[in-house]
Amino acid sequence: MEHFKTRIEDTQKKLDAAKTDVAELMGMAECEQRDLSDDESLQLEGYATEIEACEKRIADLERAEKAMAERVVEKQAPAIAQAKHMGSKERQPGELIFRQATSAYLAHMNRVPLDVAAKTAYPSDRGLEAIIKTNVDPAKTGVTGWAEELTDEANQGFLDLLRGVSVAPQLWAVAGINLNFDGYTALNVPSRAGGATDLASGWTGEGSAIPVRRTTFATQKIEPYKWAAITTMSKEIAMRSTPAIESLLRNGMLQDTATKLDGDYLGETAAAAGYNPRGIFQGVTGTAAATGGATVGDDMLTDLKNLLNPFYAANMGQTLRIMMHPSNALAMSLILYNGTYLFRDELARGSIFGVPVIQSTNIPVDEIQAVDMAYQAIASGQITFEVSDTATIVEMDDDGVAPYMGANYPRSPSGKVGGDAAQTPAAHVRSLFQTETVAIKMVQYLSWAEMRANSTNRITGISY
Repeated sequence: MEHFKTRIEDTQKKLDAAKTDVAELMGMAECEQRDLSDDESLQLEGYATEIEACEKRIADLERAEKAMAERVVEKQAPAIAQAKHMGSKERQPGELIFRQATSAYLAHMNRVPLDVAAKTAYPSDRGLEAIIKTNVDPAKTGVTGWAEELTDEANQGFLDLLRGVSVAPQLWAVAGINLNFDGYTALNVPSRAGGATDLASGWTGEGSAIPVRRTTFATQKIEPYKWAAITTMSKEIAMRSTPAIESLLRNGMLQDTATKLDGDYLGETAAAAGYNPRGIFQGVTGTAAATGGATVGDDMLTDLKNLLNPFYAANMGQTLRIMMHPSNALAMSLILYNGTYLFRDELARGSIFGVPVIQSTNIPVDEIQAVDMAYQAIASGQITFEVSDTATIVEMDDDGVAPYMGANYPRSPSGKVGGDAAQTPAAHVRSLFQTETVAIKMVQYLSWAEMRANSTNRITGISY
């Protein structure tokens, strides 16, 4: 590719020189207010021939360069599949994310560039190499196409792993809209605002006018929010093998992420501009659990009816998911109703009344929840990592209690800022340098939005 570029540049120089000679020749004749002489006419013909030849040469080289580039892309395409495997072993979900984190850790500890650390730790992983190369030097576009695909795969792989311990990624997998911020400051997503039959076809007779339908649309703005965590660990892990380090990072990141993600997404926290999106159950009162049935089975059936009927009444229910605590699922499986285990077989298949059920200890034990993911939009950005062993960090959780950590932190040893505002207990300040500790910071820009009102519902206060 570089060879073509050089030849095109050389030919362009010849073309520019020939055009300059023509300009000088014609300019001289015009200044002297005369026609070209026979010799000058011959020179002009020669320049014209050279210009035509150069222009044709450049066009041919550019076509050849384009064809070669397409061929390179075709050759690189199989690398996507190759990058998903290590030899004959299929790449595991989330592997790229954790290898990125491990490479960042090793690069910092060994004081080497990130790409060097990645090649040393994982010499055969072309997928990891492509992602790191793209992130480090975005001006290089040779592998951007499939590196971007691998980046998406890396982020998705992390979510795939979280599905074993977190509800949110299981729901996001079937969301009606999945978007990527890709550096945008916000995304505007159109949604229907008119009636349910605004665009419906109508009957018309022969020769009669076909009805013209119109509807209205609304725009839902989805802004990125920084969603991040810092995991600390002792420097002693640097003495371990690369697989051991990767495993430690994997466990730490999953533990730090799963419960928090469910709490944020399925929570009741109101949206805070520039800080966090709205929890999808914020403002959702739901229905109190039934208690007047002849049996517990009757109450369960009433609860499920109250949970699902509002979706169907609103012409929703396209991608319904029911969420419940495993204890509630167990109780429902053990209930006999008219001599039959009412929900045992269905729950064993992962559904109730044909609606998929997600069980998780992150769901409140006194609730059953439901959401139609067809009307949920999810937007995310790339996961990035930073490593430090010299910073000072304030070990403070995002517990939703104001004031949040900001410009007034860290606090003085007395736990006060400016002598008045107190924090109980005082935030714990840790020097990574002094305690021989390494901190790995994971940052992702993430957000979500409900594209249609009342696409969530819940039953509260259940006791079975």
